[in-house]
Amino acid sequence: MQSPLVIVTGTGTGIGKTHFAAALTSKWGDAAKIMAFKPLESGVKDIPTSDIGILNSVSTFHVKPTSPLPYLFSEPISPHLASRHEQVSINPETIIEEILRLRSKVDGLVVELPGGLFSPLTSDLLNINLLHDLHPTMTLLVAPDRLGVLHEVISTERAALEYPISLTGVILNPPPQPDLSTGTNAAELPAFIQTPVLGTLPRGNLADLAESPPVQNLIKTLLAHKSSCSRTLLK
Repeated sequence: MQSPLVIVTGTGTGIGKTHFAAALTSKWGDAAKIMAFKPLESGVKDIPTSDIGILNSVSTFHVKPTSPLPYLFSEPISPHLASRHEQVSINPETIIEEILRLRSKVDGLVVELPGGLFSPLTSDLLNINLLHDLHPTMTLLVAPDRLGVLHEVISTERAALEYPISLTGVILNPPPQPDLSTGTNAAELPAFIQTPVLGTLPRGNLADLAESPPVQNLIKTLLAHKSSCSRTLLK
């Protein structure tokens, strides 16, 4: 029986994916051995305050990653450019094998992909290409609750369906500076997309996010999935 694998991706970078992934991991970890992992990160100056450091700090179970993962780059640019500048070869097979290895050792694994769903990892590999071999339990799309998000989510979903990859749900994250569309996008999106809008996160600290309805409902679904798989094996 495979443990649940949750992929957290987004419509772009700097939109709160790590904050959401950390909240999900923290709350899920109250009931199980949960690890959060980010296989690549650029713009890393200090590991404890990096995305990878934050996800590691909220994990309730730790498995030491194998070298060379995670790929860490100092320049705050796309991983495919950062790796080129630092002359480091990103191997997609290594990423996939490591995620599957970690998944086999925990009760649940949360993986945050860098950038957006279609961000390049190498010159011929996009984030979305990894999903075919990972077979995640959930693929969650984080998007900023601001003007322009309707286009971003609609275009991301339609492009994903061409692969074809189905998204499990959309999570809206409040921006640092709200605009007139903030708070309205969750109601508008269902008219244009097939993917369910799972809710809008509050703007607050990790504890606030962990107790928010979108995170709580996801945890219930993940725990139910685990129980269902266990009952199936016992039959």
